[in-house]
Amino acid sequence: MARAVDAGDAELLLAHGVDPQHMLVDQLGDHDLVARLHQRVFTTADNFDVEVEVAHYAADPMTDAQATWKVVDAKGRTVASGEWPAVTIPIGKNFVLGKVKVDLSKLAAPAAYRLAVNVGQASRLPSNGQEPRPTFDNAWTFWL
Repeated sequence: MARAVDAGDAELLLAHGVDPQHMLVDQLGDHDLVARLHQRVFTTADNFDVEVEVAHYAADPMTDAQATWKVVDAKGRTVASGEWPAVTIPIGKNFVLGKVKVDLSKLAAPAAYRLAVNVGQASRLPSNGQEPRPTFDNAWTFWL
């Protein structure tokens, strides 16, 4: 479920040059995903270099977290994708998962695209007997 950015996040966003009035973050239980898209409209000559962060407010850090990303076109076809190494996501906010870098000159324009990020537990069945943790994701639309 998406929610509006709260006042604490708004200060941080403004400090990074992002207008919080136009931003929603995905909230699924104890997690928020944020893509630091400084613009939503690009040209094929622009750099697409987007930092992705997660906030994690569960009782324990999320171990063995595997994050993947993809850029899909309007027909749902993946035009770029990648993943970051599995990490332990600590309790707190502004934990950087990684950067998404895409060569926009290789994409068709004009067109709408979506950056989608998914975070899950690489080993979905923990050995400590806990229930497997669900994945969480978010997607952001941008135009080329």
